[in-house]
Amino acid sequence: KAGALAFFSALDASPDLLDRLGRIEFVFHETSGFALDRHQDDTIADVQCHGLSLTLAVLKRLGGPVHLHLEQVAVATHRPDPAWQYAVPRVPTASRILGEAWLPGGRVVQLDLRQAKGAPANLTSLRLLDRSGQRLLEADLSESGARAHGRMLAELLKPQPELPLSLRDHIQVTEWVDQARAAAQDLGFHNFGHWPSFLASL
Repeated sequence: KAGALAFFSALDASPDLLDRLGRIEFVFHETSGFALDRHQDDTIADVQCHGLSLTLAVLKRLGGPVHLHLEQVAVATHRPDPAWQYAVPRVPTASRILGEAWLPGGRVVQLDLRQAKGAPANLTSLRLLDRSGQRLLEADLSESGARAHGRMLAELLKPQPELPLSLRDHIQVTEWVDQARAAAQDLGFHNFGHWPSFLASL
């Protein structure tokens, strides 16, 4: 996505921001539900994997291994939309991952990854905050569709693609996804177009 590329370019141009990093927030809220003919994956595997990948891409710049410590993982499922425009969900459609990234030297970075389908509003972003909660850098991740996928394919077709994560990194993200799914507490159902309880107060 163009927003993510600009984000990491800005981060690499100002590495001092990482010295002040205290918290990473990922948000992916979309008003739509599952398309009627789409295979349904639970949204930790389908969406939060992107948030975890972006998180690791940031934390790798701090050097050394990253250990994910989960404090709370919650999931919920929206009820069918009133117009029956979208498929009835068979898997959780909203999730929140709260935890910490433990880094060498005892450094800790707080993590808050939030996601919802059938949400009241669209919002997709990645934010870096300092230890006092002040914003350091933010990416708009709203680009989607053919343009974003075309950019990725063009990069992959290069003799030496510049990719932010290695195969080992992707394996680590997959392990984090499995860890989050195993720890998830299912908080039931909420109405389409409304927030689940763990997102309602934000």
